[in-house]
Amino acid sequence: MPSLLIHLAIAKRYTELHPGKILNQNKFEKGSIAPDLDGGFSRILSDTEKATSHYRIKPDDDAVDFNKFINDKNVDLSNDYWKGYYLHLLTDHIFYKNTFEQEYQQSIKDEIYLYNDYEVLAPQIIEDFHPTLNADYTTNIVKQCLATRNGECKYLNYAKLRDFIEKISASDS
Repeated sequence: MPSLLIHLAIAKRYTELHPGKILNQNKFEKGSIAPDLDGGFSRILSDTEKATSHYRIKPDDDAVDFNKFINDKNVDLSNDYWKGYYLHLLTDHIFYKNTFEQEYQQSIKDEIYLYNDYEVLAPQIIEDFHPTLNADYTTNIVKQCLATRNGECKYLNYAKLRDFIEKISASDS
């Protein structure tokens, strides 16, 4: 998954690029990180739970079944929370199946994953996008996911990631 910080940066940038589309920024941002967290925003979901929360086509695949999401009786795409949720799913899908597919697959082969790179890039994301870190959903687990570290990225290039954030944020689908 892209880091929670990346999802929050995209949510913030989306509202900047689409004035008037989001009426409740807090709900939108909560929705933009909700698929990765439990309902109380106190823990990250297990892979099994994420298969359901991410409307995956197959439990062990990152492909999203958008029809299943849209047809879910609980989903209301006129609600800013669900708009953020949809943006999260779209972000994950394009991240894994398009823009960063090679980097992601290599990190899995290496059994390193992308988390180190997320932490190395976090200060640049914060500086460039100023994602909202609202107190009512930045529980300890979310704060841990916003950790930073010094070092070098093994898989991700920041210019490519920045372009990805801009592209997804500009999308109006």
